[in-house]
Amino acid sequence: MFLNYIYSILFQHIPESLALAYTSTIFLFEKVFLKKILIIGILNGIIIFFLRLMPVSFGFHTIIFLIVFFVIIKYFYKKNILKSLIAVLKSFILLAVFESIFGYLAVFITGKSVELILSDPFLKSMVMIPQISSLFITGLIVKNYRNKKTDNKVDKNVV
Repeated sequence: MFLNYIYSILFQHIPESLALAYTSTIFLFEKVFLKKILIIGILNGIIIFFLRLMPVSFGFHTIIFLIVFFVIIKYFYKKNILKSLIAVLKSFILLAVFESIFGYLAVFITGKSVELILSDPFLKSMVMIPQISSLFITGLIVKNYRNKKTDNKVDKNVV
């Protein structure tokens, strides 16, 4: 039982929170500082772990998670409410899309039901790796696209 909690924190909650922190930072047009991303991700991951232990109806955890994450992002980056909320929502939408895609692929590849995958902490953690990686990669792509777009504008003005 204790091992299940360790898997859940180390391979699900914290990596997912780190990816959400990274993409939200990118969507806020903020510089990425590893220390700040780590603090946000670990703090949020631990909070979410304990929130998911609460006996509430399905989906309510997600709403609480969204609110908690929004408050943490707002606190760390000191942006206005609307910008912070939009950045967090964009990150959550991306995560939901990737969860849907890779969840479907996991069911298709393993031949196991969603319930069976979700009931096995190790399998659930392994299924989450592609979706968390995809969220990080999306953040990198957006960041690199913005950097190239900014570099092109600077080059045009210099010439």
